[in-house]
Amino acid sequence: MQKSKKTLFVIENLAFSFILLVVGLITVLESMRLTRKHVQTNWLASSGGFMMIIGALILLLFLIDLTSSIKKCVIGLKKMETEPDIKAKEAMGTEDKANLMRMLYSFALLGVYTIIIRPLGFPIASTIYIGVNLWLLKNPLLRTIITVVVIFIVLTFGAPAFGLSLPRGFLGI
Repeated sequence: MQKSKKTLFVIENLAFSFILLVVGLITVLESMRLTRKHVQTNWLASSGGFMMIIGALILLLFLIDLTSSIKKCVIGLKKMETEPDIKAKEAMGTEDKANLMRMLYSFALLGVYTIIIRPLGFPIASTIYIGVNLWLLKNPLLRTIITVVVIFIVLTFGAPAFGLSLPRGFLGI
């Protein structure tokens, strides 16, 4: 029983890392396909260029998450050797439930984001989505506000400067 618990623990901690790896590789490969298919003068403004940057960032996130997950696995497996008491198990159970609920709310928020992107436009909808998601995931308020302001400025003024056309909402933004 103890061995299956350890195996399940390792799989749970490494699953998200490998999802990031698969998504990152698919994004990079699709970017390469689009770049060969649609040659443009401005590579960054092309769909292939943007996807390559996103894919590279996802792969970077994979490496960071994999390192963190391996570290968690090593620490967690050492803790499993000395079985925690019942109160600690109950505390971990309620914390896991809270984390699961935050994750489910975050996925639901993604659905709301896809609905509001058309009427509000990409910059406003993305800014709202990121701000609410950061708040939901318990980031500090100041960091959330700074992130929201920077994202809004980059999406509103930076994207057109790079020649990226983003969907506009009813405010024309």
